[in-house]
Amino acid sequence: MSLETRYRAVAAKLPEGVTLIAVSKTQPASAIEALYRLGHRDFGENYAQELLAKAAELEQRCPEIRWHFIGHLQSNKA
Repeated sequence: MSLETRYRAVAAKLPEGVTLIAVSKTQPASAIEALYRLGHRDFGENYAQELLAKAAELEQRCPEIRWHFIGHLQSNKA
């Protein structure tokens, strides 16, 4: 099943007002960009360094992306 088919199937089941946050942990920027090109805008990361790196890489190609930090922030990363 293609990414688009899976994404459309999940999105179709969401109640109105619910935001789907795609957890992009361990996924390459190219995978995030592919989902962005399908219209998805909300992505979640739980590693601060990974979020910053991906945000910097995708800033120009995906200007409307909305990042969400999920999980706990380790004190040594703050």
